[in-house]
Amino acid sequence: MRTLAALVLALGLVWTPLQGALAEEGEDKGGEGGGAGEGGGAGEGGGAGEGSGATDSGAAADPWKAPKAAEPAPADKPAEGSILVAPDPYPKAELDRPLVLRPLVLEPRLWFFFDAYTKNIDNFVGMGLGAAFGIVDNLEAGISFPLSFAPKFRPGEFGIHGAYELSDLIGVDGLWLGARLDLFIQTSHGYTYMYDSEFGMLVSTPFKYKFVDMFGLTAKLDLGFAARNHSYFWLGFEVGAMVQPIDWVVIELLFGLDGWIGDYTFLRIPLTLRTAFTPIADLDIFLDFGMPDLNFQNHLISGDAFWIQIILGAAYRFGF
Repeated sequence: MRTLAALVLALGLVWTPLQGALAEEGEDKGGEGGGAGEGGGAGEGGGAGEGSGATDSGAAADPWKAPKAAEPAPADKPAEGSILVAPDPYPKAELDRPLVLRPLVLEPRLWFFFDAYTKNIDNFVGMGLGAAFGIVDNLEAGISFPLSFAPKFRPGEFGIHGAYELSDLIGVDGLWLGARLDLFIQTSHGYTYMYDSEFGMLVSTPFKYKFVDMFGLTAKLDLGFAARNHSYFWLGFEVGAMVQPIDWVVIELLFGLDGWIGDYTFLRIPLTLRTAFTPIADLDIFLDFGMPDLNFQNHLISGDAFWIQIILGAAYRFGF
């Protein structure tokens, strides 16, 4: 009996602390469940959520449990489905280019020209300077200023232009349409294409259509006037065929009709063969060979004269 009593006493001494430890562990688990209930809205009814809050704020931590490591903040990620789109590069092929420059793109130009006549008329040799700048989408502005070196040094007509592309409004693949305004101011009386007029304005509608990868059509309708000293209206039309055998070479044949009505009334018929090379994406080298007026001999009293013009130049584009 004494042995049995001693055994019962020993079991009681061991069972009492073990029962307390199990009860504490159950309270800890109940506190964690209450925290989850508070997040889901069920903790307030059972009161376990409040127990979790008390444990977090002041209850002693369990010495047998390792503390939880702080979770790193999630890295910033792009919104699901968002795509970063790089701007389209300026096409190297002339046939694929828009009619105006891209926004914040500057294109300075330099060219040399030679106007030759088969009669006893002074030949002109000179150069031209110009630049165009893309202001915003579809809008461009620019200037041009030719200088004659021979037979005398004379400045030409100072030109200012603005152009707006309407292709986005049309929405037809392979078709480009624009509107352009040119203003001309005479700076000398010896070298001018406006026949001694001091001011001119020209409104034009450039057009381009791409049939296939190598062939395209260009056209332009002009309406303008010149004033002061000699005044006249100007109505013109130009059509051309464009061939692009490779991306960096283009060949154009342009034919036009320009009617002048006023102090000078006659029909001018320009014909030009133009080619351009683009050895790198931002550099164009161009060469024009043509006759600005096939009807030139009919404008002279003596007749039998031809006007030949050669232009060689380059243009370079860079953005800001």
